[in-house]
Amino acid sequence: AAPAAAQEAEAEEDEPPPSRPAAEEVSSSDAGELADEAQRWFDEAMRRLQAGNFAGYGEAIERLGAVLDRLQQVSE
Repeated sequence: AAPAAAQEAEAEEDEPPPSRPAAEEVSSSDAGELADEAQRWFDEAMRRLQAGNFAGYGEAIERLGAVLDRLQQVSE
């Protein structure tokens, strides 16, 4: 079995950045926060890709896409 510290590091690697409310709860004043969240998901995706965590990379890219969709909705 892997040491506890290694298991904790693996668990932390798979934890996503904090999420935002659903699109209907987001106002245009939150566009900057959504852009920040998009950047965090992009950074997380790159970190997971560099670590060879391709499933985690795919998940982060999907979450990034969802944030970008919400950002597009509030900017319309």
